[in-house]
Amino acid sequence: MLQGKRDVETVLAMGIMEDVSIIPQPAGDTGKVDLTMNCVERVSGGFSAGGGISSGITSGPLSGLVGRNVFGRNQKLNVSWERGQIDSIFRINYTDPWIEGDDKRTSRSIMVQNSRTPGTLVHGNQPDNSNVTIGRVTAGVEFSRPLRPTWNGTAGIIFQRAGARNEGGSPLIKDYYSSPLTASGNPHDDMLLAKLESVYTDSGDHGSSLVGA
Repeated sequence: MLQGKRDVETVLAMGIMEDVSIIPQPAGDTGKVDLTMNCVERVSGGFSAGGGISSGITSGPLSGLVGRNVFGRNQKLNVSWERGQIDSIFRINYTDPWIEGDDKRTSRSIMVQNSRTPGTLVHGNQPDNSNVTIGRVTAGVEFSRPLRPTWNGTAGIIFQRAGARNEGGSPLIKDYYSSPLTASGNPHDDMLLAKLESVYTDSGDHGSSLVGA
């Protein structure tokens, strides 16, 4: 029964089952017991929406689409959108905990985000008193896998493009104070980041140490 309890905890840890239970049944006259595991699968998706009004910038409609256990492989897909008076954020996150056909238990995460935030507090209004907004488009992918029983490794790459625009959507190179808004002098700056990370977990004291770059 102890092993059966561990199996139940392992299945629940996958995050795709609502309930898992074990029912013992006698196995004839052998003195053994057959264990039957009953599993109730979680709802694979959902939609949420809402809104609010406040003095803050982020007030506005909120909506999201959540997919759990996508394609029956415990893959997760989250799509969300937030719209405020000035700012807005659109996100797409996709996670595959175990890439099909890979014998190294490699997981994959993909992220895409498009955001717009106000820049007036830093750069001031334009001469026509219009607002300055900072737009960012970010996309990244990460792969993670066990290296040894107590070591996990992660490698990824992230790309970001950022630039300033006025209320009409036209790109801006200088702010109200004639200071440059981009390092390159172009309407937008591009940045590419590489990520390497190794995590050590000691099962004895449940501690962990992180080594990254």
